[in-house]
Amino acid sequence: MKFFKEICSLLDDTCNVSITVNKIKRIESKIKEGCKNRDTTILLSVSVVGRYSLLYWEQNYNKWVNKFGNSKKYPDINWRTVAKDDAISAGITATHLAVSGTGEAIAATGPEGWIGLGMIIAGSAIEGSAASILSSIW
Repeated sequence: MKFFKEICSLLDDTCNVSITVNKIKRIESKIKEGCKNRDTTILLSVSVVGRYSLLYWEQNYNKWVNKFGNSKKYPDINWRTVAKDDAISAGITATHLAVSGTGEAIAATGPEGWIGLGMIIAGSAIEGSAASILSSIW
């Protein structure tokens, strides 16, 4: 739970994105060193999705604003919150897959199963983005 809170706190932080990404990478190293297998999978799902979502939104937020309207039209969208919601959604799905045994069964099929698990977790993260953005504009 400690690492989860640290990651979410970093995603809320307003410092430079590259600094945040580096801090998350350091947490990932600690996770790999000190967590049990199931916890490692769940926490890395949270950290990796959060890290990549943060980078994505930093690089693409203005493209979305230009495509769908100016930022004055959607002033309440906070891309850091969207990235955090992505990470939390990925963590929820990874937890479900781990606790239910579904993830282990899928992973046992080999590389194709691993890819499938990644797609399931990424899909849930996209739902997190959509929910976060929609709740900001409605």
